[in-house]
Amino acid sequence: MSSSQSPDGLSVRLINDVKAFNALEPAWNRLEGKVPFRSFRWHRTWWKYFSGEHSLNILAVYDQSNCIGIAPLFVERMLAGSRVAQFIGSGEVATDQQSILAAPGHADEVSTEIAQWLNGDQNTVADLLQLDGVDVNCDVFASFENAARAANYTLVDTSSIHTWRLPLPATMDDYVSSLSKSCRRKVRTALKRFASGELTVSIANDTEAFEENWNHFVNLHQLRRASLGENGCFADEKFSAFLHDIASQFFATGELDMVCISKDDKAIATEICFRGPGCSYAYQIGNDPNSLKDNPGWLVNTASIQHAIDLGLNEFDFCRGDFEYKRQLGAEAHICRRLRMTPPRLRSQVLNAAITGGTAVRNWCQSTLHFSTTTP
Repeated sequence: MSSSQSPDGLSVRLINDVKAFNALEPAWNRLEGKVPFRSFRWHRTWWKYFSGEHSLNILAVYDQSNCIGIAPLFVERMLAGSRVAQFIGSGEVATDQQSILAAPGHADEVSTEIAQWLNGDQNTVADLLQLDGVDVNCDVFASFENAARAANYTLVDTSSIHTWRLPLPATMDDYVSSLSKSCRRKVRTALKRFASGELTVSIANDTEAFEENWNHFVNLHQLRRASLGENGCFADEKFSAFLHDIASQFFATGELDMVCISKDDKAIATEICFRGPGCSYAYQIGNDPNSLKDNPGWLVNTASIQHAIDLGLNEFDFCRGDFEYKRQLGAEAHICRRLRMTPPRLRSQVLNAAITGGTAVRNWCQSTLHFSTTTP
């Protein structure tokens, strides 16, 4: 761990080992804003399974001994030997709602300190930042963008997909009434089938039920992906272990719902929802490809939305992915931002040009700067 002191009395500490990472937990929990995907346990569990050859590059901003901000970053070797800083949680895990963390009232000074540190002579770790899954409505990240622009960073926005959020009314009847005629029919049909006992809705309420629903979830997800000629994410042992680990942690604290729909005692649809104050985040679905005539996706989303309303939540977030059913169910699109942020240092700017300009500039980088294009 290293640190630097700014003229205004604030200091930035580089957290680059697991022991120091673990020691940040109390401050992290205080700053996370109760968004599941910004929590210490989400980031620490991701690092447990996906650290690989990456390097920790967490930046913690302190006002004397008080931590007032955290940039949850790691560094990966990429194009032309470049050292690219990314949010912990990036990649196939698809972590939404990513951001810089800051104590209330300290967003601007935290952002300025981090932007200056990343551009300073002491930064020998990262050449540029590739930040994915950024929450478009996050005021702290907006402050960080402003600080980066003020420090003459080059910002390239390559955002292309959305997250989808549904404002929840007080009752299920109010929700159904807000839908289009065709969607009302599908949701009402699902509710009638639940009420009649034709379909069973199971929401795990103990560890045994969680594990049972988890097994259905993995099996159905993989069956559906296989029917589409894909491997499915649970073929990746690291992803499977990660998601089970983090889901178990959230379930143990009452902040995760494992929803399962069964027909004739056979599971046909499942959904895993992480919960924060006021919002349920529908992270992933598993559907039986042999039960598509039952509209299993509509069934499990209807059950999950009903459960969120019953809990008194204000919002239901379908997370990233531009699928028509999300709009039909009343959700509003919010861009899921992906930005490349390049400090005004020469090496960083050349690497940014290589990424932007294609093969010709990459070749020039190799011949001129003697960079390797292989990843160690």
